[in-house]
Amino acid sequence: MPQRRQQWKPKPSQDGETSNSSQSSSTMAAVTNRIGGLSIGETVEQSDGQKLIWKPRSYGTVSGAVEVENVVPKSNVNLSQLFKGNLLENFTVDNSTYAQAQIRATFYPKFENEKSDQEIRIRMIEMVSKDLATVEVTLKHSGSLFMYAGHKGGAYAKNSFGNIYTAVGVFVLGRMFREAWGAAAARKQAEFNEFLERNRMCISMELVTAVLGDHGQLVVTAVTELGNGKPKFYSTPEVIAFCRKWRLPTNHVWLFSTRKSVTSFFAAYDALCEEGTATTVCSALDEVAVISVPGSKDHIKVQGEILEGLVARIVSHDSSKHMNEVLREYPPPPAEGAELDLGPSLREICAANRTDEKQLRTFLIRNGLSILSKDGPSAYKAYYLRQMKIWGTSAGKQRELSKMLDEWAAYIRRKYGKKQLSSSTYLSEVEPFLEQFASRNPENQALIGSAGSLVRAEDVLAIIGGREEEGDLETEREAGPPSPISLVKDTVQKNEGLIVFFPGIPGCAKSTLCKELLNAPGGLGDDRPIHSLMGDLVKGRYWQKVADECRRKPYSIMLADKNAPNEEVWRQIEDMCRRTQASAVPVVPDSEGTDINPFSLDALSVFIFRVLQRVNHPGNLDKASPNAGYVLLMFYHLYDGKSRKEFESELIERFGSLVKMPLLKSNRSPLPDPVRSILEEGINLYRLHTNRHGRLESTKGSYAKEWASWEKRLREVLLGNTEHLSSILSILYLVCSEVHLWVEGEC
Repeated sequence: MPQRRQQWKPKPSQDGETSNSSQSSSTMAAVTNRIGGLSIGETVEQSDGQKLIWKPRSYGTVSGAVEVENVVPKSNVNLSQLFKGNLLENFTVDNSTYAQAQIRATFYPKFENEKSDQEIRIRMIEMVSKDLATVEVTLKHSGSLFMYAGHKGGAYAKNSFGNIYTAVGVFVLGRMFREAWGAAAARKQAEFNEFLERNRMCISMELVTAVLGDHGQLVVTAVTELGNGKPKFYSTPEVIAFCRKWRLPTNHVWLFSTRKSVTSFFAAYDALCEEGTATTVCSALDEVAVISVPGSKDHIKVQGEILEGLVARIVSHDSSKHMNEVLREYPPPPAEGAELDLGPSLREICAANRTDEKQLRTFLIRNGLSILSKDGPSAYKAYYLRQMKIWGTSAGKQRELSKMLDEWAAYIRRKYGKKQLSSSTYLSEVEPFLEQFASRNPENQALIGSAGSLVRAEDVLAIIGGREEEGDLETEREAGPPSPISLVKDTVQKNEGLIVFFPGIPGCAKSTLCKELLNAPGGLGDDRPIHSLMGDLVKGRYWQKVADECRRKPYSIMLADKNAPNEEVWRQIEDMCRRTQASAVPVVPDSEGTDINPFSLDALSVFIFRVLQRVNHPGNLDKASPNAGYVLLMFYHLYDGKSRKEFESELIERFGSLVKMPLLKSNRSPLPDPVRSILEEGINLYRLHTNRHGRLESTKGSYAKEWASWEKRLREVLLGNTEHLSSILSILYLVCSEVHLWVEGEC
């Protein structure tokens, strides 16, 4: 059936204006203002994409004496000029009018590992051993994504287009051309722009952090032909050929095409992943790789010794052959402008135009917290004035900053009194305060540099890493040996109570850990008494009894020996802390997790295996329980919907601290297929059961027979893989010693 087509027609002019005329005029002005920043061009090719530019052809009609040729001129115009004089209200969209959109910039999609690192590693080695693929490894750079599609195609950052962030990329790219081509740079850059436009290409680069902190270098990470459909990404050999032709900076690349080389790579990675620097890592990979192609910019000279990481991926088996051909055909290009005066560097430009944002947040606010809480506003004022004097801050700027900092001191003292603020609390308080302060007037906004995000990356990283980078809030201690336990830690006052709780699953060894901590010689290193309350022995409302104990013994350490799997329990613990002035620390089993659950199938298999080894468990969850597997799946699904990162982030946000106790050995072999299959079968059965019966026990309902069969086979499979499951577990006494140190405040 033919569809009815609608047309937009101009209204005939009337002598008497309707009551809607003023509203139409204001709407028209608003629309004209909103589209004022857009531009239109003469021609465009059709494509799907993410970065879209509207470019209407000259098929629209304008009523009256306005000619179509005037609507779409040969050169780009601003849409506010096009619709000036309220032409928009006379513009008609008919069946001949259309608009086209096109991709102008693209980058690799974000990926998430669906399997454990160990499984992916084994799969990579297998594919290389069978001559099905080659493993390619490149340096991972810490910086900002910058995409460039030519002079007309535009410059793009990760989430923006045509602004100050992309201007940095354009500046650095131009500087790279001058350094590479010398006197011919302008001509070559024009040719490069024309080449990208003619071939509809996008080049993606990482603006990387140089040694002292600017994003003044770039590394090409992808080259794409946008085409008229799905973009085509160049292979790494093709990227190197492209970059050497145009003399653009390339990344360091290693190829591993034999079983010996790829297993040697993973062995080197395991040995260096925690402490490896650029020199040692690059040298080690050079030794074991089949092909090593150094980057055109030395990482050590440009960015320093600290490595962001490595990126390993599977590529074509013929990649080594292709790479050798490229290296023969395209030798490293010269740098004809290396000795030329290239003008001010990005570092010099930024230094000349920098704001006080870092100094304000890091030094004047964060690093003054301890002085403010311990010694009061007067001492804090003396501290920040001394800092500004050291920096040589002008008298006018000192007055402006003093007004803001005095307000901050009054605000935070009024809210927290003399209580020491943790780093996590500081972040949650300083952002809204500065945002509110900046909103009052443009002068305040300029003072604190609040045009962007108010939370600095280094502050977040310092908390997540369990350390402060500049001016620690606590006295720095000598670093000990690498710990098997991961810590994100707030200060725990010895004159406060402490609740240790376990967001885990039955079988995670929490009761064993609690017993070890209770029996530790000398307690936990201070004079606070330690109490443990085992959930399986408590009748009635367990968390209410914990709260009662905390009120009765407010300065004790309470080991809450019960699984605390969800936000409802976490809120109760938060409430206990508020009421008793106690702190709380979650102790969680470490696991890679999945996209939708903080615990992996490897971890789940160990939890179930441990439960099925129990005898005479006080909670009756042991080998004699007919539905033990179902109960473990029920706990497992209480965490459903949260990735590992989301799970840990929420706990840190709520409690300021996190102890991750190691569960599985990092160098373990992959989970045996029968174990994986029986667990996946159980998860599918659990979803069928709960969709139909909700929380009804597995021994009841329409799937009772299936559950009975699954529970029997689960025991057989786990028993048959006892050796594997026993061999992958970490040692508990290391966990106990680390929790001991954590409570003492030594970690």
